[in-house]
Amino acid sequence: MTAKKKRRRVVVESRVDRELREAGERGEASSSASPVLPRYSESESDRAWGDSEDSNDARLLENLPPHWGRG
Repeated sequence: MTAKKKRRRVVVESRVDRELREAGERGEASSSASPVLPRYSESESDRAWGDSEDSNDARLLENLPPHWGRG
């Protein structure tokens, strides 16, 4: 009779993951916490590209080429 070997499982966990898991077990973790990284970086904003915050749709509609007509 050969005994079947028990399969082992290796779990890799970072220090941050472990701290978050332990804080959650203690009830200290908050689901309403702000995200660690912002959704957009400051360099992706309109202001960083030299654009204004407001839309220029009205100006573009006024400056239609003559051959487009004014329907």
